[in-house]
Amino acid sequence: SWKCRGRWGVAVNPTNQVSLPKMQWEAWFTLVIMVTALCVLASDVVQSYVVTSAALALVWGTGIITDTQALSGFSNHGVIAIACLFVIMAEISRMDLVKSAMMMVLGEGSARVSLMRLQIVVGLLSGFLNNTPVVALLIPIVRDWSRDKIFSDGQRYPPSKFLLPMSYATIAGGLVSMIGTSTNLIIQGALEERG
Repeated sequence: SWKCRGRWGVAVNPTNQVSLPKMQWEAWFTLVIMVTALCVLASDVVQSYVVTSAALALVWGTGIITDTQALSGFSNHGVIAIACLFVIMAEISRMDLVKSAMMMVLGEGSARVSLMRLQIVVGLLSGFLNNTPVVALLIPIVRDWSRDKIFSDGQRYPPSKFLLPMSYATIAGGLVSMIGTSTNLIIQGALEERG
């Protein structure tokens, strides 16, 4: 008398009692791995690449996912582009040119004017470079600058006054182009795979 009905495949009997289909061991194992990985990531005890690699290895090693599925993320054009951008930004960060340029941008004056200049420059940069490496490059520069700077009103401001708006500016700038944000690159790769 049980009928499979509805969009989600929920089994409903005539007395309107709902029961979900039983999960196989693979689903339970994957759920346990995901919850464990999230807890370890949240506790920040182990570095994130170790946790995610171990979770992938466990699911792959038990045969829940195939070799092709396990390695498909590494062949995604978006992931490769992001990795290349991190390499480029790492090389750029070695040069003092970026620090000197940011000191000129941040310059003298009030905190409000410096913040406005920072947001404009960072928004433009993240439109043409990926926003994640831009933020990673500029966080230490802006943090050190804001700790040492005495503004025209005679006050010092905490780095968070500049870092949070900088983050928002990079998010907004990243939406301008396909390469600006990692999400756009990954969605583009998924769309290309589906034709």
